[in-house]
Amino acid sequence: MASGHVVNITLKAGKLDNTAYSIDYPVPTAQPHDDPPPVSKEELEKKLREQERSELAEKMIAEVKDHPKSQPGVVAGGLDLRFYSVKRLGALAVVSFDVEDTSSETVDLEEPQVNLITASNNSKDRKKPLVKTEPVEITQSVVSSTQLSPGARAVCLVAFKPPIHDSDQQVVLSISNRAMADKPATYRLE
Repeated sequence: MASGHVVNITLKAGKLDNTAYSIDYPVPTAQPHDDPPPVSKEELEKKLREQERSELAEKMIAEVKDHPKSQPGVVAGGLDLRFYSVKRLGALAVVSFDVEDTSSETVDLEEPQVNLITASNNSKDRKKPLVKTEPVEITQSVVSSTQLSPGARAVCLVAFKPPIHDSDQQVVLSISNRAMADKPATYRLE
């Protein structure tokens, strides 16, 4: 028992001699101890947003897989980056694209990046504008293959929270061939 007492109960069938009383002992219904704690409203909303983002990502990836573009996109560093779409989901932007190996060798892809680029003409050397690059945090990144043989393509998707920026700033998506990391294929998103 919960109090620590031990009760031995013996059940016997049939009529017992010299028995003038009976004992009725109600057994309480046991409460399961493994019930999960109640989910807070914020946590439930977060799970719903994650599920919605996951469903949107799957739909966008399927569009890229099922309807590949034939026209070239941005070609650089042995890669051809073709932009498909950008969709908003609350504060997030979800971008779908594919990358094709246009070189004659197998290439290893770097992870996609999203950067905020600021160009300024206030440098000491007036002939070259000063360029400041700030990385934007990516909340989800999908690359179907990180190694591409010649002519092969990878289906890609990134989700990120777009930064607040001025008109002289640009948000760009880039992906590069590891062997030519200094020549990424870059696409301006905003």
